[in-house]
Amino acid sequence: MKNCFLKAFISFCLVSVSATSALGAESVPPGFLQDLELFRQRSLTIRTEVEKLSADRVTALSRILQVTPSISAGVGKHEEHAYSDSSGKGKLIYDYWRLSADWNLFKGFSDYHAWRAAESQKAAQGYQVRSEELRTELEGSKVIFNRLYLRDVRQAQEELLKLKQETMRIGRDRYKQGKIPLQDVTKMEVDFSQQLNVLRQSEIDLAQNEAAYKAFFVDELQTKEWPLTETQSLALSEGEGSFATKRLKEAASSLEHSWKAARNLHLPSLDFQVSYKELPMRSPNTGTWAGTLELSIPLWSRFELTSAAAQGYARFVEAEGLAGNADREETLRREFVKKKIKLSFENIKESRLNQEKSDRLYRDMLRSFQLGRLPTNDLFIEQSRKIDSLLLFTRSRLSFHESLMEACALWGLSAKSCLR
Repeated sequence: MKNCFLKAFISFCLVSVSATSALGAESVPPGFLQDLELFRQRSLTIRTEVEKLSADRVTALSRILQVTPSISAGVGKHEEHAYSDSSGKGKLIYDYWRLSADWNLFKGFSDYHAWRAAESQKAAQGYQVRSEELRTELEGSKVIFNRLYLRDVRQAQEELLKLKQETMRIGRDRYKQGKIPLQDVTKMEVDFSQQLNVLRQSEIDLAQNEAAYKAFFVDELQTKEWPLTETQSLALSEGEGSFATKRLKEAASSLEHSWKAARNLHLPSLDFQVSYKELPMRSPNTGTWAGTLELSIPLWSRFELTSAAAQGYARFVEAEGLAGNADREETLRREFVKKKIKLSFENIKESRLNQEKSDRLYRDMLRSFQLGRLPTNDLFIEQSRKIDSLLLFTRSRLSFHESLMEACALWGLSAKSCLR
């Protein structure tokens, strides 16, 4: 019965598209989503990737405009020296202006592939921007979850310190009554001092975590409690895959067209050029027109064209392999994340029950110690068992939260559209 319930829950978790689930999932706290939005807004890497996308858009526009002629205009001064046996040396100086247009009519479809390469690169950079947004969101969520985890760890260590302090007080009273030797009291004092060191280390870990989120230019987090519950549902059916893998596929497509553009430079090229020149300036009767239609065939390029094509093909094969590996790895990671969600959910349920059992057990053991029926070392073991149950519970919550956010990123969805 338990296994059936877990399978049903996980299946629902992975395909649900409704805002609430049959298990009564609560909405995501707005503070958590606001924190993630702040991480995105403050990310310098995202800004850089957006600027790269703008540059790639201009490059794609430039490639498609290669079908139009290039037009140029100029003005200058013409100086001419004339020699004659009868008149001697003469010098003529004229101002002139010119207008010319160069138009490539055919280039072996190289321009077409260059345009396709630029379009694919633009699409790849667009996916890179989205991928960086999700990566920043995922990293930001991990910082938030880790802070909540470290906070719970500190609370558990504080509770353990109180238990050891209480044990030391009881031990000293029993020593004064002559019921235990001085060595037992010394054990309690050393154990208390060691636990105090552990608590200080928890404070250091929290301070380090604070430095981590401030490195994202976020001064304060609004998320104070664990934002997700075990009944959290995910709208994963809306996603098609991670943007990181899509970017690699588009990058491979861009390199494929770049290789074909370099390869097609071996084909003939047909160019048309027309120009008009007026010399001297402002004298229409002296204007001259000139037009040229030229078919050029590359006969010997010292293997420069062949080398460029070979290098382009090698880069394309490498990029295609990276995209294929990434696609397979993503499929495996999806299966892993599904399993991680399921196991983390089971761990949360079990650790919660163990926590209740360890609390009852410790109370019984403490009474036995007070009555002199339990050795000091055995009480230390029960204290560790009680705190370990707390730590296992919060560690399971950390794993569960991280796995949900990892699933959203793998399916190419932001937390706002993924978490329901």
